[in-house]
Amino acid sequence: MEYEKRKGLAGEFLEVLSSLDVLDDGRQLSEKVICNYLLDRWWDLRFSPGKRPIYLAFAEVHELSREIAKAGGAIRSSLQLEEGAFSTFYGSVAPRAKDRRVCFFLHRNQAAVASGKKNALHGANHFFPVVFDYLAKRAHCFGVVPVQQPEIQEDEGGESDWGHWMGPQLWSLIGQEMGWGDVVGDAETVTVVTKNWPQVSQTLPHGCT
Repeated sequence: MEYEKRKGLAGEFLEVLSSLDVLDDGRQLSEKVICNYLLDRWWDLRFSPGKRPIYLAFAEVHELSREIAKAGGAIRSSLQLEEGAFSTFYGSVAPRAKDRRVCFFLHRNQAAVASGKKNALHGANHFFPVVFDYLAKRAHCFGVVPVQQPEIQEDEGGESDWGHWMGPQLWSLIGQEMGWGDVVGDAETVTVVTKNWPQVSQTLPHGCT
């Protein structure tokens, strides 16, 4: 019901319709076009926890990033699922998720926005998917920055540069708000696997990605 209500909001579908020109050649995708579509595709799997990671809606993750940025990188104390940002959509799913994995897309790099360092890890506006695997204590990041040759890098959390996009804070806060505080652990010990490749931003004019 909550998902249908969100889809029915005029602001949701009107913004998608008004943003369809971002699908033209060389344009930058907007969060409404890509994230609403992905949520629609993944929503059918919401009652099959364990078959796929739980796809977290853009709006909730974006708001958590904003809160972390406003707090100067600090995170709130541990919350229960029913008190957190994901209770409305995932309250019936998260407790039954055997693998305890989530995935989401980043868009506004709130760490870069807050610091004013717009060039930190591909600037402040860049989509790249992230998968947090809490039981395996691994974070997978895909296409964080463009590179000349495909590369895979694996680091412990304390040595990784995932702090540029608030990876450690998001790991802790998302895990807590999904009700998985017992497996969140220390973000410093999470294995961060980053896979990068050449991206269109290397060949297109500045601002096109």
